[in-house]
Amino acid sequence: MLEFSLEQFWKTVVTSLAIFLAVVGIVRINGLRTFSKMASFDFAVTVAVGSLLASIALTPSNLLSGIVALGTIVAAQRLVSILRRRFRFERLVDNTPVLLMADGAVIE
Repeated sequence: MLEFSLEQFWKTVVTSLAIFLAVVGIVRINGLRTFSKMASFDFAVTVAVGSLLASIALTPSNLLSGIVALGTIVAAQRLVSILRRRFRFERLVDNTPVLLMADGAVIE
């Protein structure tokens, strides 16, 4: 459990740097909205990307498939963003805020 070879160390370092560069490239292509968290769907994408990055960094053999998965998630976010703007798609992907308190009183 605590064994960690020098080879594993370098694989983890190289994989982490590679996926970091992939994220920087994808964000440069897609724009800063990738991590803006402006809607619930954007927040879900941010969490998914974070989880994916951790998985890729800890499993160096899956680097290429991880980059493909990352690109797919970001492309899906871009597609939903376009649909949201053009076709009033937000009802399907965004949550409506719920008022829980008003004037210091809890609304049941």
